[in-house]
Amino acid sequence: MDSLGGDELALRRLLHEAVEEIEPKSGTLEHLRRAVPVRRARKRQAVVGMAAAALFCGMAIPALVHVTGSSDSNDRPSIAGNSEASHGGTGSGKGPDGGQSSTGSPSGKSKSKGKGGKKGKPADKGKGAGGGATGGPDPASTAAASSPVCGPADLGNASPNVGVADADGKVYGSFRVTNVSQGNCTVDAPGAVSVVAQGAAEAAKVNVVDHTAGDAATALPDPATEPSQLILEPGMSYEVRFAWVPSASCPATGGPGDPSPSPSPSGAGDGSGGTTGTTTEQGGMSTQLAGEGTTADGSVLVSYAAEPDTPSSSTTISNACQGTVYRTGILPAS
Repeated sequence: MDSLGGDELALRRLLHEAVEEIEPKSGTLEHLRRAVPVRRARKRQAVVGMAAAALFCGMAIPALVHVTGSSDSNDRPSIAGNSEASHGGTGSGKGPDGGQSSTGSPSGKSKSKGKGGKKGKPADKGKGAGGGATGGPDPASTAAASSPVCGPADLGNASPNVGVADADGKVYGSFRVTNVSQGNCTVDAPGAVSVVAQGAAEAAKVNVVDHTAGDAATALPDPATEPSQLILEPGMSYEVRFAWVPSASCPATGGPGDPSPSPSPSGAGDGSGGTTGTTTEQGGMSTQLAGEGTTADGSVLVSYAAEPDTPSSSTTISNACQGTVYRTGILPAS
């Protein structure tokens, strides 16, 4: 107060006198008490909103720059090709001559062949062997791109081959089929193998099945290595191999002087190659020595047809009465 000059004090008195009679309205204080917190809250909300907007912009802008700056020139849709052309099932049934037959693939794959697949169907797993068929879909190979399925007129008669029995009585053989046409063709079916019991062989105990890993036909190739298709050039061949595995030897007939030397179902022996009993003149039973009788003549006729409309080729396994024929699928001719 003391620092103010006379003029300033006079002005102060005038101002105080001017507002001396002014009083605030009733409720003004309560209004201020309510308005000030509301105003402060609005300021806080505004500050928070601005901070959120700044944070959003800070995160969105780098992401947008990254997306727009990335290159999609190397993106390509994947092309999924189904190259698994498969073989027929493993079903077996009666052949046309009453014997057992099998048209299945030893690998157990199912074969799907539509009408539209008869022309221009490339092989997908074929393998070539010396003098055999060429295989595999090679994009650079015109043979794989233009080889129709082999028809009955394209394939010649199967050429059979059978070996001699080993120490266990197993007999291995094969059928070779040649492309006799003037162009390439694709083999994608295993054909049909059938058997017929002859002579003393028992039809109910002679069967044909597909070769599988671990079965009794140990000398046949592993089914996993068999192709599902083969492309044959003119003059080239494929093979279907088989193995005869006997389950019992042929029965022995009666010895010299036996009034009934012919075998019968009831007197055919026990199926294990042993001797049979004969009736003596006194009505008793005596054991017949193996050297006193002869072995009954039995054989198995094994046939193969590449296509349903093609003639079948056959070969005979002699001294065979009971057992199983194991067959492979199509194999490159060796």
